[in-house]
Amino acid sequence: MRLSLCVILAVLFQFVHAPSANAADYDRPVEAPQAGGFSPSLFIFVTIVPYDGQGPGGWQEAVATLKFIDMRHLLPETWTCTIKVGMPIRPRKYGVISPAVAASMSAAAATTASKAVMMRQPKWMAAAYCIQFATEVRVTLNTTWVDLGARVNRL
Repeated sequence: MRLSLCVILAVLFQFVHAPSANAADYDRPVEAPQAGGFSPSLFIFVTIVPYDGQGPGGWQEAVATLKFIDMRHLLPETWTCTIKVGMPIRPRKYGVISPAVAASMSAAAATTASKAVMMRQPKWMAAAYCIQFATEVRVTLNTTWVDLGARVNRL
């Protein structure tokens, strides 16, 4: 019996809602949609280049190891992908992005990307999936938030 996509994703990601960003972190945080799959707590952003308060600038990054399970087969397959997500603290277009909001944005993009990539092939090798997943997270971040300038690398 085939499980519906919703049931598979519910089991796969354990649906955790994103916490709201703490506006006290920075003077003008942007809003990010709540994530329904990967938890923002998996994306711990740290400052790489401090924001000096003048125009666009600063840089923050998070490294996350994400777990996947493909339940479309009789014997489910599991693997992990480790990615590094980086984005400006203050991009030109969106105002200051706090670490909490960056985590919510990344979790939402990872959730969207995982669904898109999983359905591209009937069966995946972990390494091939992780390469396409990292690329899809980057594309999702930079198309959802146009001109964000996010970078995503597979580690």
